[in-house]
Amino acid sequence: MNSKILAGVAACALALGGCAGAEDEVRQSESLPGALTQEGWIAVDFVDGTTAEEVETWEKAWGVDLSLNSVEGEDSAITIGAVAGDLGAALAQIRQHPEVETAEPLYVYRALYEPDDPDFKYQWHMDKVRAREAWDQSRGKGVTVAVIDTGIAYRDFGDRFKQVEDLKGAKFVKGYDFVNDREEALDDHGHGTHVAGTIAQVTGNATGVTGLAFEATLMPVKVLSASGGGTTADIADAIRWSADNGAQVINMSLGGGGYSQMMANAVAYARKKGVVVVAAAGNAGTGRVSYPAAYPGVIGVSATRFDDQLAPYSSWGKEVDLAAPGGDKNVDQNKDGKPDGVLQNTIEQNDPSRGRYEFFQGTSMATPHVAAAAALVMAQGTTTPSAVEEALFESARKVHGRTAKDSKYGHGVLDAAAALDDDRQDKGFWRMIWTIVVAILIFLRRRRLPAPGGSGAFFGAALVTGAGLFFLPDIFGLGAAAAVASPLMDWGVHAFGASAHANPLTWSAAFPVVLTLLLYQRRALRPLLAGVAAGTAGFLLHGLFAGQADVVFLPGRLLDIGWLAANAAVAFLLGWSMMRKAAE
Repeated sequence: MNSKILAGVAACALALGGCAGAEDEVRQSESLPGALTQEGWIAVDFVDGTTAEEVETWEKAWGVDLSLNSVEGEDSAITIGAVAGDLGAALAQIRQHPEVETAEPLYVYRALYEPDDPDFKYQWHMDKVRAREAWDQSRGKGVTVAVIDTGIAYRDFGDRFKQVEDLKGAKFVKGYDFVNDREEALDDHGHGTHVAGTIAQVTGNATGVTGLAFEATLMPVKVLSASGGGTTADIADAIRWSADNGAQVINMSLGGGGYSQMMANAVAYARKKGVVVVAAAGNAGTGRVSYPAAYPGVIGVSATRFDDQLAPYSSWGKEVDLAAPGGDKNVDQNKDGKPDGVLQNTIEQNDPSRGRYEFFQGTSMATPHVAAAAALVMAQGTTTPSAVEEALFESARKVHGRTAKDSKYGHGVLDAAAALDDDRQDKGFWRMIWTIVVAILIFLRRRRLPAPGGSGAFFGAALVTGAGLFFLPDIFGLGAAAAVASPLMDWGVHAFGASAHANPLTWSAAFPVVLTLLLYQRRALRPLLAGVAAGTAGFLLHGLFAGQADVVFLPGRLLDIGWLAANAAVAFLLGWSMMRKAAE
């Protein structure tokens, strides 16, 4: 679904008036991938000192309507205007005028989070998955990612184990060491710490490097020893333990060739509990994917180099779902003077007391990019594994002429920013449709038209509550627009993180019921109260039929359906009743 078309549709719906034309649509520019232009508009910079009267004389011949852009325009002579016809032809004609310095499409820029971590410049792999653009939408807040690996150097423990510097300040929850049967899942190898860094290395601390989902919470789970080996029994137990202790994403940068039914059962168990499971395809460089990546219900990840070619060591096969940067230390394709590995802070191998920054390569390094992207999507409010996978798969970047899923790249190369865009826009669009349908049905209940302004208050409240201004981040970036862009029903996610999403208290009719009890006597507010109830009903119906939410604390899909249906009915009846009262 085209994001900018959705933005235009939503803006028209919120205005309750319809669209006058395509001039106000913001869409993707063909001149540069990712560039945005204000469709049908141009910017013309005249020679300094050009007057508004002179511009008015010239613009008639060009067939455009130009005006000074701002108060500074009296000196800068920068103007903007709409072009009714062929924009390219208009620009070509305007550029020939001797008083024109430049004439170009009116571009739209948006805020991008730029970390101050000094070695971010060597993390080409973050740019490959469009981390900066993703950070402007989500940073993984409230999502717990279990790193089932060699452990993490996440705390000091005696003289031997030291926390690495670039994980100081990261969020951790209790983990477990299945190798040594203790709670402290400390790293004595280095692999797990490196993997954890890609997911949630502390970012913006003027130290070291960055992590893709740096506001996510890490759960250290050790199943591999100092030699890098571990058993299927430990891994199966670790998967179940992680799911039982609050992990929403599991990263397994490990694998082997033997099929284990107990591990396959553990994956199915975790997925049934709503956990997204991600695993490495393997480093054998053959057409056979390792387990656990090959099990059903696991996102299998192959590895790419800087040039998006499959890394020579990467395994591949039909079980590969996505590709992500895994690096190739034998080349320097980006010409930064460093090997093209994946750079993170970890410990010296087999010396947990000494930290260092290392370039690693492997499908083990590709996998945490995908796990982190899943955390970003979940933090945005999508909680079921199937919905997270849909966002990741449908947004993946096709490379080297591939147009469909294949055995080397799966659905394509991970694009974290596009996954967030697609997920938000798709949910926003369908929430808007459900909300509009419910609102119209309730509006027809009125005995007569509400008081002046009542209709606007009703529909406006319904759309803000049920769909939000989901198109705002496309225009302004994250910033202050993040919470406003979300439906009122989902604001808890921005306040408390992903754990607040699909909570049975917030995903219910409680909010409009309480609001109505408090404000019912204020007659002028009744249309607004009816709109809040209508928006709540539309929001819950979308959750019911889209299957994007697993209501927490309610075991099983049938209870989810019952809860959402019952509360949608209560909200609808409340809105139905309040609309009748609104005109009294």
